[in-house]
Parts: sequence; structure tokens; C-alpha cells
Amino acid sequence: MDYSRLSAVKPRFIYAHASGFGEQGSEKNKPGFDGISYWARSGLMAGLALPGQQPVWMQYPALGDQVSGLVICGSVILVLFAREMTGNGQEVHFGQFLF
Repeated sequence: MDYSRLSAVKPRFIYAHASGFGEQGSEKNKPGFDGISYWARSGLMAGLALPGQQPVWMQYPALGDQVSGLVICGSVILVLFAREMTGNGQEVHFGQFLF
């Protein structure tokens, strides 16, 4: 089942999907892990380190998971609003790093 088949039956259908590395690319099937797909890959670990210091390991575990959850939640709220205006659902994808 995918969005195109489900929305053909129910045009108001909303589909939301979050992933650690996005929907495309060689890493699309890798599981998202906060320490890797958020802290390390974003540069946050290195950015919090003082000059000459090793990268700072997760100061706030699951911070990326929390932020990502809020982003996908906000996306669904916007899609619900758009559906009220247009009558049509949408497909929403969120990947922490879409590169």
C-alpha cells in the first residue's frame, strides 16, 4: 500500500513518514539513530566542542528525536489545515538529512 493507491480511494487521506536519512540516496534504508543521524551528521557534536577539543558526545540524549517529532507533528497540522481549505489530503515526508 502506498499513498497514490490509498489517496485514489480516499482523496482526503494524509500520509506522514519520518526517517533518519530521507527517502532517496544510498542511506535511505538505514535506521535513524539520534547520535548518528542528528548529532554527528549535522555537525552539532563538532560545533559544541571548544577549539582543539574532541567532538562533544550527545549532551541531551534523544534531542534529535524530540525535534524531529515536533517537525513531523507540525507538518501534519499544516496538512490538516490545507485539507480543510482544499478538501484534499497530502503525503508528507521528513528525513533529518536529505542529501
